[in-house]
Amino acid sequence: MPRELLESPHVIVITSEYGSMRIGGVGTYTNMLVDYLRRGFARLHVVEIPNSNRDPVSVREGPLGERILRAPYPRFQTRLDIDYDPKLEALYRLLPMDEPLLIFGNDSYGTYVGERIRAAARNRACLVHVPHLFASLSHFNGYGGERFGELLRTAPPRILPFIQKDVEMLSRADFVLFVSQYMLAYASQYLGGAPERYGIVGHYVEAPPVVKEHYSDEVRNVIFMGRLESLKGLHELFEHLEDVMRCLPRATFHIYGMGSLRDVLKWRGRRFGDRLVWYGYRPREEVLRVLPEMDLAIIPSLCESFGYSALEAMAAGVPLIASDVGGLGELTAWLPEGLRLRTAVGGNPLFDDVKEIGITLPREELVRVLTYAAAHPEVLAATGRQGAVLAREQHGAGNYTQRMDEFLDRTLQWLANGVPSKTTTGG
Repeated sequence: MPRELLESPHVIVITSEYGSMRIGGVGTYTNMLVDYLRRGFARLHVVEIPNSNRDPVSVREGPLGERILRAPYPRFQTRLDIDYDPKLEALYRLLPMDEPLLIFGNDSYGTYVGERIRAAARNRACLVHVPHLFASLSHFNGYGGERFGELLRTAPPRILPFIQKDVEMLSRADFVLFVSQYMLAYASQYLGGAPERYGIVGHYVEAPPVVKEHYSDEVRNVIFMGRLESLKGLHELFEHLEDVMRCLPRATFHIYGMGSLRDVLKWRGRRFGDRLVWYGYRPREEVLRVLPEMDLAIIPSLCESFGYSALEAMAAGVPLIASDVGGLGELTAWLPEGLRLRTAVGGNPLFDDVKEIGITLPREELVRVLTYAAAHPEVLAATGRQGAVLAREQHGAGNYTQRMDEFLDRTLQWLANGVPSKTTTGG
């Protein structure tokens, strides 16, 4: 990128999660994006809009030298927050609104705020939307493909605002940066839009401190990493927990993460005693240290935009079983069929009426894959080693930098030429 372009705009990253590097999630992508941008842009601002934050706007310096502004969280779960724009006036006064701006909205909330900054800017401003959930939630609730329009009319109130906002931003942002080919293809095919505005830059993974070298002939330690939510397939996993334990009779399951299902899952698994170990959230460094001690990682998600936990397991050389959904299915397409969980159409716990269509994970699939894993330790060892190579060669920091450089070249040229914002029609 030309140096004069790099030095020209102020760059603003807006997100609901920033700071702690937890395994997976929007926050991980934010941290990667900020770490990349700080190397090329001298004037970098991060706007945090943490969930439920109602405090006045504040400002501080971040650990990477970035300027961090904390702003109120927009409320559009049940209604548009009509009082939100006045709350942003204090934020505008702390941002360089007279300078050219390159704005990244990381998830629909971030882009919602970014759109307001773009509208209030007194110079050229380019808005990049980074969606994370819209396609995954659509498929999770059985509204993939041609049924997407029906979703916008009938989806449960608790998820509809997220999907609606992402769809709006796909149309109204100047550029859209997807984290997987699956999301780009979904948006292009079913939602319309302008592919020339689209780009793909997924997560990258750093080399872990230790990579697994020795593989056991028996699965004794299984790890789950992620939020304890319905989206992660945990209702299905624990509904069939007796079958799961029977397939791996000497295994201990190590559960890393927090979420709304934690107490329910602990209660449902109480009869298995110390075969289930609950860790809650742990520092990323701690999780990476224990990963090589695991014989198997299980990721039974019902929807995933990317599947970062799978990438962390791959990088550490840990054998993996994963469902075939979304970006996770794309990331783990190299796994043998015996280690891939096939999701199916079925009842979905996110709906009040369980007869509503959605995505589920059949008991037969869990039994099939876990039985295969227990009977084929040589396959687990081979895929563990192969995963480490693929993570290093295809998902390293160098790959991320190259893709992001190419994407930024387009946005910076667009910004430098003063092209007016494009609008396309969503599906």
